[in-house]
Amino acid sequence: MRDKCRKRAVFIDRDGVINKLVHRPGIDVCGRRICYSAPWSYRELEIYQETKSSLDALGRLNLLKFLVTNQPDIGYGLLPREEHNKIMADIFALGFDDIFICFHGRHENCNCKKPKPGMLIEAARKWNIDLGNSYMVGDSVSDMEAGKSVGCKTLLVSDSLKTICNKYDFVAKNILEVARIIEKNERRKRNDGNFY
Repeated sequence: MRDKCRKRAVFIDRDGVINKLVHRPGIDVCGRRICYSAPWSYRELEIYQETKSSLDALGRLNLLKFLVTNQPDIGYGLLPREEHNKIMADIFALGFDDIFICFHGRHENCNCKKPKPGMLIEAARKWNIDLGNSYMVGDSVSDMEAGKSVGCKTLLVSDSLKTICNKYDFVAKNILEVARIIEKNERRKRNDGNFY
């Protein structure tokens, strides 16, 4: 039987979900060629128009909203700390209940960098979250794997009919559609009188 006092949450990735990725064709970052990246300056931050209203809608469902994001670019020397702080001030103002960030690089052996679930586990401990009755939202395989590994329902944000993996429970075009899918799923659960 589930502990009625435990809370439910939506864990949300940042870049590509909350804000636009920045197009950087053919740039080499730490031995890896990329086409898109997170913003490397405050000027590059472009938050999707529907983000705030979508987060508000999730809050009305009594779901806590946590940002869980890998941000190694500071360590790589690509994003100055002051620029990161300005970006995160705007992100936090969108209405997140808490923010969890992994600053480690690809080759560091940490437990927080997705696809490892360390940030989700940390949030669950801090906020008494029922992970099996929560959601993970992201645009990458690592987001889906992190959510699945702790029992979350997963929502892949992809504007393509060809999705990057099959490790998700739902697929949505954007954060607005994510909110609609979760609202529909929550309504179904209430009507059925059970979880998932």
